[in-house]
Amino acid sequence: MNHGRNRNKIYEPQVFDVSNVKRKYSSKAAYDISDSMTDDTVNYISVDEPEYNKASKFVKAADILVSGTVAAQETKMLETGTDKEKMPYTIYKIEVKDKYKGDCSSTIYAKRLGGKIDGRDNILSGAADINVGESYVFALKDYGNGDYGFVNTTQSTMALKKSSIYEYGGINRKDVLALADTASVRRMTADEKIYGTEKELKKASDVVVIGEVIDYSYEVIEDNLYTIWKVKADRVEKGKEKSEIIYIKTLGGRKDTLISLVENMTKIECGNSYKFYLKDYGTDYYGLTNYSESIIKLRVVTIID
Repeated sequence: MNHGRNRNKIYEPQVFDVSNVKRKYSSKAAYDISDSMTDDTVNYISVDEPEYNKASKFVKAADILVSGTVAAQETKMLETGTDKEKMPYTIYKIEVKDKYKGDCSSTIYAKRLGGKIDGRDNILSGAADINVGESYVFALKDYGNGDYGFVNTTQSTMALKKSSIYEYGGINRKDVLALADTASVRRMTADEKIYGTEKELKKASDVVVIGEVIDYSYEVIEDNLYTIWKVKADRVEKGKEKSEIIYIKTLGGRKDTLISLVENMTKIECGNSYKFYLKDYGTDYYGLTNYSESIIKLRVVTIID
């Protein structure tokens, strides 16, 4: 490893209420295809339910917000309410990819009123399309014991193949996911010493290194989430590096639905280079000398000889 100046790089700082269900069996007027055509195998269902014109209220109403792919679907007659009346429900098998709010398993089943069963097509008025093999952001209600339903029929399935700003009754996927992230963030402030100058910060550090972040992983210790940054050390300005690849552990990060951030900490991203002021605790990982001053993002200028 070259402990001196790299000649090729210059670094610069830088629950569902069935009382609201209304059923209307198809007739010539309801089906509305032609004066001579009716279809008694179609049943139209409408429900009185909330529709949200603000993403913040929509996110608050959802217990679970996830993205995932519909792997299968099945329609069954299920009991609803206390009168034991049975209604047709389509149950969707969802393979979850990302979790934005709440927690759930990697495969979940969510039910929605309607579906085709025993030769009758029960159509839920205004319901957004859900197709097997396609991916969506799902807004769900958690009724416990693995029983999930949709927040409403018109806005709770946002197709990933559509633009993130495509509107569903006045709200869009982009705003919903941004608010879901904000709602679940845990913010922390580190109790630490501020050094004020680079000279004092360097004096307090065991190791000062310049390097590129090439990967990261997460670790949960005593209910606290840590990010382990894999750094390719390019230049050491103080101390001795353990190897060309070093690991730096910082408090905070994102894993599943757990998001925690340390206030005033410079954002670290893979592919970028930084100057790190580190403490050597004699473990596999280095720690930051402090969170507010110990990470300096660098701009790398490559010189072609």
